[in-house]
Amino acid sequence: MDDVITYEILYELLRKEKYSAELMETDKEFYIKAVRYLQEKQKLVDTQKGKDSIFAAEVIKTQRQLDNAGKIIQDFYERREGKILQLAIGTSRIKRKDPPANMLPEEKKMFFELLDVLKRYRSGILDNMLTGEKPHVEDIVPKD
Repeated sequence: MDDVITYEILYELLRKEKYSAELMETDKEFYIKAVRYLQEKQKLVDTQKGKDSIFAAEVIKTQRQLDNAGKIIQDFYERREGKILQLAIGTSRIKRKDPPANMLPEEKKMFFELLDVLKRYRSGILDNMLTGEKPHVEDIVPKD
């Protein structure tokens, strides 16, 4: 993927993610680059708003693109989030430790935290029941 994110790149990434059952390979700094793209578009909108009314149509067009880009990024994230959740469930069932391919660094953190929660509940409920014990899940002390 290029260093710069464009609306077209966002749209294509979403399209690929939408039609694939697996996590698609994505630039490791996608989230950072997507934020930079949104910030730049917002600056452009703000700059255009300060100009004469002859730029009104351009402001509307850029604002619409900014809004749509936000929706694309949200849809992209939610699709990947759902896939990661399903991967964590499957991984907890087979007691595997390694993360599946194509996860971004932030997503790996989410995956391992989900995996820990799923394992804790599986052990506390299912494993206890299968050994004749009452279900019991230990509380986790929240981090400060």
